[in-house]
Amino acid sequence: MTPDTAQSGQKSSQFLTWGVSLAIFSAAFAATHFIAFKRDVPIDLPPLIDRTFRMFHGQLPYRDFYCPTTPGTYLVQAFLWKMFGATVEPMKIYIAALNGILGVLLFGFLRRLKVAALPSLLFTLLFLAWSPNTLMSHPWYDSDASACALVFLFCLHRALKEEGLHWSLLAGVFSGLAFQFKQNVGMACVLLLAAVLLFELRNKDRWKALGLSLIGSAMIIAPLFAVYAAKGSLPDLLNWTFRYASESKLARFGSTSGFVLSPLHSLLYARGNNMFLWLWFALYGLATVLIEYRIFSATDEELKKDARHWRLLNAVSFLVTYSLMISNAGLVYQIHMIFLWVPILSLYRYFPVGLKWKNSALALVVAALVFQSLRIGFLRKRFT
Repeated sequence: MTPDTAQSGQKSSQFLTWGVSLAIFSAAFAATHFIAFKRDVPIDLPPLIDRTFRMFHGQLPYRDFYCPTTPGTYLVQAFLWKMFGATVEPMKIYIAALNGILGVLLFGFLRRLKVAALPSLLFTLLFLAWSPNTLMSHPWYDSDASACALVFLFCLHRALKEEGLHWSLLAGVFSGLAFQFKQNVGMACVLLLAAVLLFELRNKDRWKALGLSLIGSAMIIAPLFAVYAAKGSLPDLLNWTFRYASESKLARFGSTSGFVLSPLHSLLYARGNNMFLWLWFALYGLATVLIEYRIFSATDEELKKDARHWRLLNAVSFLVTYSLMISNAGLVYQIHMIFLWVPILSLYRYFPVGLKWKNSALALVVAALVFQSLRIGFLRKRFT
């Protein structure tokens, strides 16, 4: 192959990637914009608008009104109101654009993991079909936090691949942003980031990476506490986001263990539709078995290293999702599906069947889920 031919092939590949990315963004934006807000009053939209309205007029969460989460979501919406007018339209465009950007990021992330173009596209469609913004037909409190947690996962992957200390800093920044939108998701990301860098990063820069990640988190989280301290309302922030949230859940479940194990309780004893919980635990369980088998049986050190990396990605996505679940007392919300592409991709990589069978099965699963997503969106039903 001549240098000119190689360069031409590389340009064609880049052009194709950019073209697919643009198509993903456009499709995600259009689907979200036309499916979202189909209800006359979308679920959870009134409290979102109420808290946004209050912040828009200068009120402070916790001091002036009740708020169950850190205030990032309402602050973003209030900013959009100031920029584009106090209507629902900028909120719709924001959530649609967020969905499109996440789709493009996920596609790029999968390609960096050396997943072929077709499976990468299928996994991106799977992610978008399960996105709460598309399926649940409204922008709600967990959307921003989950978006930041997803980007955090991308950055953590790059940091573990030792592609530069700036990835550790960025992972810290996005874990801090996740905290600004929802405290339990952010704290899960911060703690997981510190633990992963401390115990998994093997190079000489481990302590630098850990320090930079914590600096990144602190840069984003500290201003929130500083603002409340300056206004004399720091006790309100701590009470409503940590103490009250914990005590109300503890009162409901009777103990810390009951609170933490609420998803398991919901799985085993709750009436109604808890099929998702069975699916969730089954996928992560099967993925874990296959990954551990690969680590145990592989003779090539690179294969073992790759499997350990996937073990880590599965563990982080599992724990971040679990932190979302316990905040909702074990209730099954569509947001909990947002990271399911991780164990499914692990099964795709390690399940002992031919590639043709894997691609066919993946295409069928994605087609069924996308159809279900669109059907539920247009029928204006809530899936719980």
